[in-house]
Amino acid sequence: MVYDVFISHSSKDKTVADATCAWLEAHGIRCWIAPRDIQPGANWGSSIIKAIHGARVMVLLLSSHANASPQIKREVERAVNAGAIIIPMRIEDVLPQDDLEYFLGTPHWLDAFTPPLELHLNKLAAAINEILEIPAPASSGRVPEDVPETMAEPEPVPRFTIETPLPKPPPHRPWGKGWLISLSVAVVVLALVGLGYYFGVATPTEKVRRAEIAQQEAQAKVAAAEAEKQKADAAAAQAKSEEEKAALEKAKQDAEARTVAAQQAAQQARAEVDKAKQAEQAAATPPAPQPTASASGPVLGQLWENSLWMKFNPVPGVNALFGVWDVRVKDYAAFVKETGRDWPKPEFTQTENDPAVMVSWDDAHAFCDWLTKKEQAEGRLASNQEYRLPTDAEWSKAVGLNESSEGTPAEKSGKIKGVYPWGTQWPPPQGAGNYPESLTHDGYANTSPVGSFAANQYGLYDMGGNVWQWCEDKYNSTTRVLRGASWYIGGSGSLLSSFRSGAYPGGRSGSLGFRVVVVVSPYPPVATTPPVTPSPTVSAPVIGPVLGQPWENSLGMKFNPVPGVNALFGVWDVRVKDYAAFVKETGRDWPKPEFTQTENDPAVKVSWDDAHAFCDWLTKKEQAEGKLGPNQSYRLPRDAEWSVAVGLGDEGAGTPKDKDQKIKGVYPWGTQWPPPVGAGNYCGEETKSKHPSWTVITGYNDGYAETSPVRSFKANKYGLYDMGGNVWQWCEDKYDPTQEYRLLRGASWYHDELQGLLSSYRFRNIPGNRRANFGFRVVVEVSP
Repeated sequence: MVYDVFISHSSKDKTVADATCAWLEAHGIRCWIAPRDIQPGANWGSSIIKAIHGARVMVLLLSSHANASPQIKREVERAVNAGAIIIPMRIEDVLPQDDLEYFLGTPHWLDAFTPPLELHLNKLAAAINEILEIPAPASSGRVPEDVPETMAEPEPVPRFTIETPLPKPPPHRPWGKGWLISLSVAVVVLALVGLGYYFGVATPTEKVRRAEIAQQEAQAKVAAAEAEKQKADAAAAQAKSEEEKAALEKAKQDAEARTVAAQQAAQQARAEVDKAKQAEQAAATPPAPQPTASASGPVLGQLWENSLWMKFNPVPGVNALFGVWDVRVKDYAAFVKETGRDWPKPEFTQTENDPAVMVSWDDAHAFCDWLTKKEQAEGRLASNQEYRLPTDAEWSKAVGLNESSEGTPAEKSGKIKGVYPWGTQWPPPQGAGNYPESLTHDGYANTSPVGSFAANQYGLYDMGGNVWQWCEDKYNSTTRVLRGASWYIGGSGSLLSSFRSGAYPGGRSGSLGFRVVVVVSPYPPVATTPPVTPSPTVSAPVIGPVLGQPWENSLGMKFNPVPGVNALFGVWDVRVKDYAAFVKETGRDWPKPEFTQTENDPAVKVSWDDAHAFCDWLTKKEQAEGKLGPNQSYRLPRDAEWSVAVGLGDEGAGTPKDKDQKIKGVYPWGTQWPPPVGAGNYCGEETKSKHPSWTVITGYNDGYAETSPVRSFKANKYGLYDMGGNVWQWCEDKYDPTQEYRLLRGASWYHDELQGLLSSYRFRNIPGNRRANFGFRVVVEVSP
């Protein structure tokens, strides 16, 4: 998992650290913080070191506790040696001492010891976002993008120094009433103005997005308020007069009031969005079609077993059949064998009937898509039936809860007290499930085979314990819902049936697994009229693209044949308007770059995972519309196909790593250096107008400081545009089969280096990374 920020803090400052983490993540900044992000079974020290090397920024919470902590000093030393950007934030009116003073030198710091904390966290978030978007100084004036082979995360950037000194902080003053009045007024004004903005002129989809942001910010404000209450408690212990104690008690009460106000504002926003979505759905929903299900496949309300011998049971009130158990090792192994998807193993031994672990939300989605396509092709599923993850509401029904439909998963978490998957007894009785040995001696130190414990009232196993189960819903703007706890979790609050946890959709661990549901039509199967066999002299109509012939799809994306490639190549990179259609329909998160783009520019800030999801969506969409046949699909080009399309031909055997830069002196435009006029969108003299410190290709000017509309430059011999420059293009392959990095080809508007512009140059990055110069093009696979 890739993170932007490592938060270094003393355990005695945990409340402020948690508030800082929540606030930054509410602003789209991915944080690593201990102990939350240390994986089950992982070594504490090595996890810390890996996280420091993987994060671009370290936020140091500087306090008297931090000054006294040997662990903090080691972390700062590691960060300095790794060349990380360090932002000290003083949460007490103290200066760095001893080793910290030595390692930090004389950088400017952010003072955050005067209330309210929220104002300082806003300044911190703004500073970090600026660092993450604008490349830090390097020898070339830009951040190196490549990743050392020995590292598991992207290369850290050089240390950051603030060029403009921060203003001198005001003298430290005791907590008083003035800041509370100002903050209360600000919260009320923001709530009123914010809701007016959110629910003014906007589509229902946009309102959902805004509401989720509002909810996440409200949760961050809760954490900030709790941190301020803790500070007020500490100050109260030092108070010398009854008047001062009373003022501090009032401060705590006001913080609690602000927390309630923020929660109510978020709930109101969500309620408004729900009403808009219901109205839109009511207006757009056509009359229900008559049932056309085939005689095969699952039927709502009936038991069913699929091609992998996975069993499914009905659950009252759920319009799907629930997997009787979690997806097993042998089920997931079949998917991995057929697709080649990466699947790291846990540090313990499993049987084939144990639940599959080290599976992310993205992995679980890919499994569902694969199994749906497989069984639809085999005739086991009808076209309107599919596998997916259970929703949060469905999972609650399946575990036996009767919850309100109001509220988000985060708001419902832990609200029903004293009810567990096994009943109301605490601690759990013998045989309740696979939980930590400290709670119950269930005989399993790690995962257990599915079916090892009693099923619940619906015949479902392990609805509590064994592994956390991914659900479809978001927990907040950046994480997905997990339910059910695991063999690793033992707190009474975490084992509640109503407890929810959240994790990043790309996260994997030895306690994360999933179960699936199969969505079925509410009608029983009916007989269909046998198809009429066409006359031998009449050819069946051709559906979709034909190998060797140009083609245009439903989004207006054009495809050309490339000799030697058994697919049609996208003529240009996926455009902003193409990707926007996908985002609009699916609600997938899509951060925007810092610069302006047209709808015909290539979509950027797109990860390998995002590109895969786009391909899956477009394949399903066009198969359902009859524009693609059942054996036709969109995907990313393979490394060898991309080489043929750029004009290199067959490069022979070997991995992408083996072939990297092996063909010298050949570029997408030819053999000339520097590139001739009109060669493509690279980092030329035009870039200096916006980025004066960057190195550029001397004497070359393409007219675009960032991305350019597709087709702005000449196509190659196969009619393909931007096979060099504009944006890096994700490919299907791994750079090195032994590592997780995925491959990118073609360089971008950000590049000027001679070797990086070679047609044979391969770049690599983490599949979940998004950057303003990462895009993709797709191919459509057709039958010959």
